[in-house]
Amino acid sequence: MGLRVGCGVQDITPGGSVALEGHPYLNRRSSGVHDPLQVSAVHLRCDSGGVLLVSLDLFGLDATTARQLRQDIAKSTAVPEDRVFVSCTHTHSGPVTQELLCWADDAGKPDSEYISLVTEKAILAAAHACATTRPTEAAWITVDANLDALSIREEGAGAHEAIVVVCSTAPALLDEETTELSADFPFYMAKRLREQYGETLTVLFLAGPCAGETDDPRSGGCSFAEIEKIGTGMADAIIRRIGELGPGDYQSDVALSGRRTSEKLPLRAAMPSPLNAKQRWAECAAAHARLRNLGGDKAAIRAAGRAAIEARGILNIVTARKDGTLPKWVASSQLAEVQVLQVGSRCLAGMPGVLFSDYGSRMKERGEGKVLPVCLVNGDLQGYIVTSQAESAVKFGRVPGPYDSEAGDILLNAAFSMIPG
Repeated sequence: MGLRVGCGVQDITPGGSVALEGHPYLNRRSSGVHDPLQVSAVHLRCDSGGVLLVSLDLFGLDATTARQLRQDIAKSTAVPEDRVFVSCTHTHSGPVTQELLCWADDAGKPDSEYISLVTEKAILAAAHACATTRPTEAAWITVDANLDALSIREEGAGAHEAIVVVCSTAPALLDEETTELSADFPFYMAKRLREQYGETLTVLFLAGPCAGETDDPRSGGCSFAEIEKIGTGMADAIIRRIGELGPGDYQSDVALSGRRTSEKLPLRAAMPSPLNAKQRWAECAAAHARLRNLGGDKAAIRAAGRAAIEARGILNIVTARKDGTLPKWVASSQLAEVQVLQVGSRCLAGMPGVLFSDYGSRMKERGEGKVLPVCLVNGDLQGYIVTSQAESAVKFGRVPGPYDSEAGDILLNAAFSMIPG
């Protein structure tokens, strides 16, 4: 049997006004819907079995919820759990779906009824994908160091069925004060791809490592017009590369496999004292307040705000370690699950949480471009996984996590231990 692919899409846009996740302490609540949030599923099946990709337009899910969703999807579709990938796009303009220690005192809290709706819709999308497979052929393309895609079309140079995008630019570009629900630039990417290949095209977005000591300067500061330009530009680059493919580049005999393992992650050893952490937060908060009162440069105000958020997050972690509540916060994520799915000539290395971009570069170099790291698979890790250099400089990012930088190497090595020889 040659390659067969099926797709499923369900709407997961919440109704009413909801707390938004991604830019804490701004009391952001949705004022409307700019573009729908969706869960997308792509099922690929061949003689070697099948794999199932599921992506949700959400900031993230906690590890317990993500793993339960994977189990429910596997049970519903009969696709083995090791071959079911559940990930989130990391949009910063979606509802709150998890509690983070670093933002524990923020006003937004997850809605259990909405999480139940998301679970239901994800299972429906996955089931539809598995029930509607048809003969196809597929080809991988590399657009640049941060963008790869899998082009899937009907067998015999037919219409495009799906495009799976692996991108290391986070959907966190919209202005941090934006209050409309949105998938961010991936919405415009998908819109342009559908204009090119037909409205029935399924576009599934997978987020690669995208955090760093210094944020993308566009992050949290773009208008809808600006993210439209970014998303459309990425789509046009994908379209150009697909146009360069020859008949022999598409394959209908595609190796498919999946493996999964677990690793215990070490907690951060070196942290400021509670007093120093509190002083640092007070200084950063005061600097941010001064800039806001002066009405200065918006980018400078945004940078100061992020420094204050980072300092507050570090203080929350230090406080939790001191008062003994840290084990509760890491209970579901410390035993982290890593997955590897082989899809033809590439392997998707799925890791929980969001890793600093340097880890993604190292993985691609080590895997000679054939290993594509994907973040937020099997849930979040209560914050970023930073590099040792960033840790030494006490640069933990806007979402400071409780795990040591060694966790990044552990996750990478676990993924490579499962790459087919």
